[in-house]
Amino acid sequence: MPDKSTEALVVQKTQFFRAENAPGWLDWFPLSGFVTMLVLGTALPLYTDEIGWRFQERAGFTPGVDPMFSDTCGPNTLARPPIFMMPARLFSATVNGWLDAPIFVRFEGVACALLWLALIWRLCSVASRTGQNRSLPVRALILAPLGIGILPLLMVMSRPEQPLIIGTVAAITLALRYRQREEAGISRSIWTAVTWIVFIAVLCLSYHLKGVLYAVVLCTCLLFCSRDLATLTPRLIGIGLIVALSIISLQYWEGRFLCPNDPVLAAKLAKENIAALLANGGGLLGAIGEAARGVLPFDYILLAAPKPEPMSFWLPAGLVSEPVAIIFQAVLIAVWTSLVAASVWNLARFVKGRKCNALREPKVPIAVCLFGLIAIWGASQLNKNVYEAAHILPMLAVACLLCLTLPHENGPLSRIGTKAARLFVAVAAFSQLAILATHGPALWNASHATTYLAGQPYSVPISGYDERKADIVKAMHAAGMPLDRPLKRPLVDDLTYLALQDSILPVHRLGVLSDWNGSIDDPVHYLLSRGSDGIVMGCGYLPEAMAAVASRAGDICAVSAARLVALQTHQPQPR
Repeated sequence: MPDKSTEALVVQKTQFFRAENAPGWLDWFPLSGFVTMLVLGTALPLYTDEIGWRFQERAGFTPGVDPMFSDTCGPNTLARPPIFMMPARLFSATVNGWLDAPIFVRFEGVACALLWLALIWRLCSVASRTGQNRSLPVRALILAPLGIGILPLLMVMSRPEQPLIIGTVAAITLALRYRQREEAGISRSIWTAVTWIVFIAVLCLSYHLKGVLYAVVLCTCLLFCSRDLATLTPRLIGIGLIVALSIISLQYWEGRFLCPNDPVLAAKLAKENIAALLANGGGLLGAIGEAARGVLPFDYILLAAPKPEPMSFWLPAGLVSEPVAIIFQAVLIAVWTSLVAASVWNLARFVKGRKCNALREPKVPIAVCLFGLIAIWGASQLNKNVYEAAHILPMLAVACLLCLTLPHENGPLSRIGTKAARLFVAVAAFSQLAILATHGPALWNASHATTYLAGQPYSVPISGYDERKADIVKAMHAAGMPLDRPLKRPLVDDLTYLALQDSILPVHRLGVLSDWNGSIDDPVHYLLSRGSDGIVMGCGYLPEAMAAVASRAGDICAVSAARLVALQTHQPQPR
C-alpha cells in the first residue's frame, strides 16, 4: 500500500496537469475576432520594409556579407555578420529563394502572427496555474486590446521582430513551465531549458538590434526558472553565453548605424534613434531629452489607430476620416491605459505583500524586464514608425498577462476584471467590424491587383507575380542584359528583387533614387562606378532620362550597363 506522502505527491501531480482557467465564450470570442483580422491581413500588399530587411540580411546569398541599400557609407554597409548569425542567414536565404513570390512573404507573416497567437494562448494557461483566481478572464483581457484598430494588420508584416516576439513568449512559457514542474516534484533536465533559451537568444540576436534587449528577458527567464541550487551552474553557463553573444551582436548592429563616408546619410540615420544620434555626434543633453519623452508607450498605442494618410501609404489613403481616427485613438488609449494600470497595481500589491519573497515568483522579474524593455526601446526611438507597434504592444500585453496572473484573493480585480473584459471584447468587436467595413474592400482590391499599386509607392501587390517575373525576363532580354548568370550589382525595387535574389550585391532603389540615397546625386555614375550590370525595376520608379533608354515589358523596365554608359555620355542608344 502506498504511504500518505506518495498519495499526496500523486494528487499534487494530478492537480498540476489538470487544466485550469479553462477558456469560455468570453475568451473564444476575442480569439476568433483576432484570427479574422489576421485572415484579412493576408490581402495586405507587401510594404517595402518587409523586403528591405530581407535585402539587408543577405549573407546567405552573398557569402558572409550583409549589405545595405547602397554602399556609400563605406565598410559598414558591407558588414560581415558574426558566425553564430550565419545559420539564420542561410535558413532565410533557403526559404526566401525557394518561396520567392510576394504572396509567400505575406503568408509567412500571417503564419508567424498565428504562431505568436497560439503561444500567447498557451502562456495564458501556464501563467494561470500559479494561484490566479479562475474567475478572471485573462485571455479576454489580453486578446481584446490587441484586436482593436489596425494592430493585427501590422502584426502580419514579415519583419525581423516576428522571430523576437515568438521566441520571447516561447522562452517565458518554457521558464514558467519548468518552475512549475520543479515545484510539483516532476524532474526534468535543466539543460533542456538552457539549450532552448540559448537557441532562442541566438535567433533573436541574429535578426535585429532589438534582440539585445530581448536577450535581457531571456537571461531573466534562465535565472528564475528554477530555485534549485543544483541547477545554478547550467543556468549561469546559459546566461554567460547569452551575455557574450549579446556583446558581439551589439557591436555588429551598432556598426551598421554608422555612416562615416556619407554625411548626408549619417544625418538621416541620426534622426532614427538615440544610438545613431550619439554615434554620429549628437549632443548628450539633447539625447536625454528625446529619451525622456519616449519612455511611456502612448506613442506606440496611438500607432495602432487607423489614419487618413497612413505612414508611407502602407495602406491606401482616405480609408477613414480624421474624426474616426481620433475616436480610435481615444478608445485605444483608454483601453490600454486601464489594462496597464490594473496590471501594475496588481504587481505592486503583490510585491508589497511579499516584499523580497516576491522574487520567488518568476513572473515578477520577467514582467519588470518586459516593462523595462518597452521603456528603453521607446526612449531610444526618435522616429517611431508604425510597424514598431507590432512588437511593443504584443510584449506590453505579455507583461500585463504576467502581472494579472500573480496570485490574488477574490476582490476588486476579479470583479472589475470580468466587467472590463466584457467591455474590451465589445469594443474589439465593434473595432473589427469597422476595420472590415473601411479597410476590407480596399485590401480585397489590392490583393487582386497585378500591377504596381497606384497611390502606394512603397508597396507591391501580392498577386500577378508570375506575369511580372516573365516581364522581368523579357525586359532583360530586350535590353541585352545577361540571363545566363547572376547579375552584378543590379538596381532593383521590392518586386524585382524577389526575382533577382541570386544577384551579386544588388542595390535597392531606395538607396540610389529615393529616401536613403544619401550623397548620391548622379545615379548613373554611381552604378557604373560599381560595375553594375544595369537596372531592372518598375518603370514608374525610373527618372525620365533612364526611362527613355529602358527596354519595357509590361510594367517592368530594364537598362543595361551599355545604355547607362550611353546615357552618361548623352548618347542614348535606340531600343
